[in-house]
Amino acid sequence: MHPDHIPTLSVSPSGDHLLEDGRPWFYLADTIWSAFTHVPLEDWEVYLAKRRAQGFNALQISVLPVLHDMSEAGDLPEPFPGFWEGKPRFGALSEPYAEAAAVKVGMAREQGFTPVLVDVWCNYAPATWVSPDRPEFIIPDGALDEYLESVAERFRAYAPIHIVSGDADFAEAESIDFYGRALRRMKQLAPESLTGLHLQPEAVLPPVLADAPELDLYVYQSGHHVELEQLAYRLAESYLARPVERPIINIEPCYDGHGHGFRYGRFDARDVRRASWQSIVSGASAGLAYGAHGVWQWHARGAGFNHAEFSGRPFDRWTALELSGARDAAFARHLVEELDLYGMAPAQSLLRDAPEQVRAGVSADGARIVVYIPYSIDIELAIDDATDVVRWNLETRDVESVPASGDPLVVPMSDWIGDSLVVVERGGAA
Repeated sequence: MHPDHIPTLSVSPSGDHLLEDGRPWFYLADTIWSAFTHVPLEDWEVYLAKRRAQGFNALQISVLPVLHDMSEAGDLPEPFPGFWEGKPRFGALSEPYAEAAAVKVGMAREQGFTPVLVDVWCNYAPATWVSPDRPEFIIPDGALDEYLESVAERFRAYAPIHIVSGDADFAEAESIDFYGRALRRMKQLAPESLTGLHLQPEAVLPPVLADAPELDLYVYQSGHHVELEQLAYRLAESYLARPVERPIINIEPCYDGHGHGFRYGRFDARDVRRASWQSIVSGASAGLAYGAHGVWQWHARGAGFNHAEFSGRPFDRWTALELSGARDAAFARHLVEELDLYGMAPAQSLLRDAPEQVRAGVSADGARIVVYIPYSIDIELAIDDATDVVRWNLETRDVESVPASGDPLVVPMSDWIGDSLVVVERGGAA
């Protein structure tokens, strides 16, 4: 399927957000890594309709199976001959696999979604944290170009974003070199597509890749370790401080319903909201991704799953598709667009004696202060030019005017226990 018009994505002149046909565009992606292997075509139609109605505008898909995070299913399509026998003959994608994948991407484009393709998950790159466990799946040097050429050519008509790496740790020179070559080659093959590199939460993107002219986006994952939730804002701030300015997106915050990373417990909608908003106000305001545990691997109830010790057993895909965090992610997109929150920068220095989890940001023009508050608390802001203060209940999505006053500005606690977003309009900003 080929829609009549495919919008053109670009980076804004300011370098901090994306444009679609020249207008500001907030990237809101759902995560469906296993779309090409696990989702039947009839399910795909239902899935697309659901996420479109909720307000998503992009889909994150791995071109190749995510081997270390996979649910059991029936006969799965093979990206290369001999793949499921453990003897993949790497090169161009097999024609049946590529054609079926292109049909799904075409259907997604028809429904208004931008495809976001992860080209080489860490299973297939040398010297990553997981690839030595199954070395037969590492793409040999001689086959990398042919594979990338087939991906670029097959999906070119749908103008995807190419995220060249998937869950990579960039800890070894061999993997850094591999992904550097892959990034340069994909940009040569698809110069019209935006590019990024997906990496593990605690991985550091080497300067040779972070500063590469072929890279268009900073994308990170704050991940699924409950003890590392602070990465949502710390990683945003670290990319904002890099010498080359690019749009920043938390492409993998904690998944709705996902386990607490080798610990008992699961993330829920409140956790998703916290990671999302802490990212946005701290500089990752170009977009956001959402994931539901059971959707991304398209898990069927009763099927096996090979990484449950870390993630917890997934929910059935139809159950996971209804988890409420999806609506919260879509509401975040709505507020960013309505309040023009593109290009936010951290403004923690304006907060007085607030817990670290309370995060403040300032809009690009300085006219708006936004504070994310996980649990009800009084806050003080070191400003004296507030003209209006409103507060959003992020669970109910209701808004109220707040009688804030003083110098510093005192914003009294909300009447609900959970999270809120305080928006302060300033009169003295340029």
